[in-house]
Amino acid sequence: MENTRISFEVPSTGTYTVEELTARARHFIMELVLPTKEKTSDDEIAKLIQNVFPPRTVEEKKEELDRRIQQMEEEPSSMLSSDEFFKELEAL
Repeated sequence: MENTRISFEVPSTGTYTVEELTARARHFIMELVLPTKEKTSDDEIAKLIQNVFPPRTVEEKKEELDRRIQQMEEEPSSMLSSDEFFKELEAL
């Protein structure tokens, strides 16, 4: 079996360390690539996602929103107009 290296960027939330995100991503991907059963159901995949990224508390959500607002104020170029947003959404 040949190994594949996956590289990706995620926004810096301050909630997770690089090591935690790497471990969670590796676990999630391994379950998708080499599931422990013959077939992983959609419900089981949803549970995996829930385990990888557990629900945030209200305080964590507020911190994330505050961080995003601060980023938008500091870097206006990071914002999309509503037209740009819907164009990107339609492209998906």
